[in-house]
Amino acid sequence: ELEAARVVTTAIVNGEPQTAVELVEGVNRHRFGEGLEPVEQLWLAGQINTHLAELKGVQDVDYGSLPPPEPPKIINDDSSSSSSSLTSSTTGEQYDSDAWR
Repeated sequence: ELEAARVVTTAIVNGEPQTAVELVEGVNRHRFGEGLEPVEQLWLAGQINTHLAELKGVQDVDYGSLPPPEPPKIINDDSSSSSSSLTSSTTGEQYDSDAWR
C-alpha cells in the first residue's frame, strides 16, 4: 500500500542538491522524476498525496509516520586535486575516495 509521495534529495553534486519524487510503500521506496524542476516535483508529490488521502478517507497524509529518507550522496567533482575527500552527510566524517578504488 502506498503511504505517501515526497521530494527527497538524492545527491549533492558540487554543492548542488539533486532531487527526486519518492513514493513510500512500506519499507520500499520508488524514485522518479529526477529530470523535473523542484517546483514540478513538489506539485506532483502534492497531487499524489491528495489522491492517496482521498482514497484513504483522510484529510492529509501523516508525514510523521513515514520512515526518514536516506541521506543524500555527496559528490565533489574537483579535478584540481589528485585525491578527493567525501564527507558523510550523517556522521560528518571525512572519507578518502581513493581508498575505495
